[in-house]
Order: sequence, then C-alpha cells, then structure tokens
Amino acid sequence: MIFNMNNPFIFYKMPTQLRLLFIYFFLLISALPGIAQPSLENKYPDSETMNFLYLKALHIIFVVTWFAGLFYIVRLFVYHSEAAGKTEPERSILMNHFKKAEKPLWYGITWPSA
Repeated sequence: MIFNMNNPFIFYKMPTQLRLLFIYFFLLISALPGIAQPSLENKYPDSETMNFLYLKALHIIFVVTWFAGLFYIVRLFVYHSEAAGKTEPERSILMNHFKKAEKPLWYGITWPSA
C-alpha cells in the first residue's frame, strides 16, 4: 500500500508507533527552517558559548560523581553496621576494611566533587 497524502483516513489506520513517528518527523522538519540549505555562518559556536558548554559538562560530571559517592557511602555504612554483629575475627577484619574503604571514598571522590 502506498501512502497517499490525499486520503487522511490512511493515517488513522496506521499503528500508533508509526503515527507518532510521522508526527515527530513532521514536527522536526517544521522546526528546522534551514534544512534544505543550512547556513554556514553559525557552523561553529563562539568561545563564550564553548566555555559555557565546558562548564556545563564539568558540572554534570561532578554532580554524577557526587551522587555516586553519596549512594555508595550509604551502602558502606550499612555493611559496616552489619559487620558489628559478626564474630570477633571476622568483625575486626571487616571493620578495618570498611574504615579503609569509606575514607578514600568520602575524602577522595565525594567531598571534592561537591
């Protein structure tokens, strides 16, 4: 079956995903006025825009790192508290291990990224 733009009822017989794809495509085409011949004068952004984009990328990296550290430090605290209920040789080994793991995570990853 060939898609005929003169018959609007064919559009309603399509599956929903295909209809959404057509709508998205036509909205995209209408939002780009220079799609036939793109302008070359704004091909590269200026240095002020690039500095802003670099700052934005660094901000996103730091926020993601900070959240990862926050979520993982809580998990280490839970492991640390669970180790307190173990028997003596296992408890001392686990407590020392979690103390050593918490310190670099907090002071080396989470705190500097905040």
